[in-house]
This record gives sequence, C-alpha cells and structure tokens, in this order.
Amino acid sequence: MSDSDRKPPAGEAPEVYATTKGGRLSLDQIGNLAAPGLGTLMPIISDRFGWMAHAGIGGNWKLAGYQLRKVNKLFTTARMTRPKWTAVIDEYTVGFLNPIGAAIAEADREAFARAVDAAVDEANAIHRRFNYGYIVYKVPARGPAHMETGPVEED
Repeated sequence: MSDSDRKPPAGEAPEVYATTKGGRLSLDQIGNLAAPGLGTLMPIISDRFGWMAHAGIGGNWKLAGYQLRKVNKLFTTARMTRPKWTAVIDEYTVGFLNPIGAAIAEADREAFARAVDAAVDEANAIHRRFNYGYIVYKVPARGPAHMETGPVEED
C-alpha cells in the first residue's frame, strides 16, 4: 500500500504532498518555503520606501504614490505570513504610512517630508522595542539611479 492509498483516521484530513525532483514536500513544507518573513520582505520594503521618499521630494507624485502602494502591499503579505506582527503593522500603517499618502494626494512637499521623517523615526523605534535596535533605517542619500524621481511629463 502506498502512502497515497492510506486513509487518515476519522475526522482528519489526508496528508497532501507535492512531488519534486528532490523528493516529496508536504503542504506545511511548501508553505514555509513560499511564505516570506519580515527578514525577506523588509529589504524590499525599505528600498521602495526610499524610492517613494525621493520621488516625493523630487515632485514625481505618481511615482511616490505607486511606491507607497507597493510598500502597503508588501505589508499585507507580511500580515499573512507573519500574523503575530499584524497589530504593529496596522498601527504603523494608520499612524505613519497613511499620513504620507495624504501628503502625496495633496502634493504637499513639506507635509510629505515631515511624514516621511516621522515614519522613519517610528520604524527605528519599533526595531528598538522588539530588540532589533541594530537595524537603523535611513532614507538613502541619493534617489535610485534607475528611476526618474523628478516631475515627468506623461503622454
């Protein structure tokens, strides 16, 4: 009798596996492989946050808004893959990312700069609160070389 022919005890779901070149993987193993943690997501979030900051400073408000949406989407992924951080992410989003979004919507450079500074300060405070004080984020000194962060004319 093969593993796939075995019936689980009453009331239990059958174990499901995927077959790969290297062998079989359970759904739990696949989930752990496919579910990025904050250590994987935060470098991407921090890059996009920096790109957003430079776009807003430069007056490319559409790019700033786009990058902020991507930061929020990455935090949505983090809520799913690391639910223990949901409350912290939600507080940060409401208290610090939403004001950035409001400044972007108004194309208000001063409010934007204040909101970005507050978000950076809070991110670093969160790192310290949870014993990651050795991670100190700062907006990069220069904007991304591969993106136009100043105003652009669209077709």
